[in-house]
Amino acid sequence: MNHVKFMRIMTVFGVLIFMIGLGSKSLCSKAESKKGAAMKISIIVGSVRSTTTGIQIAQNIQNLLKDRSDIVTDVICVAHYHLPFYTDEASPASRKEEIIEPVLKKWADVVTQAEGFIIVSPEYNGGYPAPLKNALDSLYQEWNNKSVGIVGYSGGPSGGTCMISQLQQVVQRLEMIPVATSIKIPCSWKAFNEYGDLVNASAIEKELNIMVDELIKARKN
Repeated sequence: MNHVKFMRIMTVFGVLIFMIGLGSKSLCSKAESKKGAAMKISIIVGSVRSTTTGIQIAQNIQNLLKDRSDIVTDVICVAHYHLPFYTDEASPASRKEEIIEPVLKKWADVVTQAEGFIIVSPEYNGGYPAPLKNALDSLYQEWNNKSVGIVGYSGGPSGGTCMISQLQQVVQRLEMIPVATSIKIPCSWKAFNEYGDLVNASAIEKELNIMVDELIKARKN
């Protein structure tokens, strides 16, 4: 074999090795991108009252989580969707056809896009608001196998303890995955400082990060 042929063969061989290397690197990059993809967590505000503290709490939660690179968050207010009370003959669990009713479809699309949820709800007379229950009951498959954490608040000292207990039963029936950590904000009328930030922000942030870790772990499992 002369020198010219040898050099040509080595050049082709080198190009092949380079291309294989690029392909391998590309596959690794895609795998890392998929592995490191941020989880989308929607923060649902369950109260529909015009004076609700829930929106303020949800915004504080979003702000406390803003530095995490493993999640992206948005705030969803049940009040903004004006969902009618569910009156269809068929239950959402048995629904086989695509939702065409515009209001319900808009709600279903938003729920479908999320991978996990943090529900922020007040406690009313030991329970949760009817519009929140209706919003949950209006769908089924869209909730299935998605992790959920609950943040309760109340005007009194309970912080929504009874509401959280009841709501955990509801989300389990929807085949969601409630995480172990819940957050209680008592006496919500004095839970904020003059700037609208949670007074007990540092303690809540610690609990919140534990909750989010659990949400992510539940998704992976």
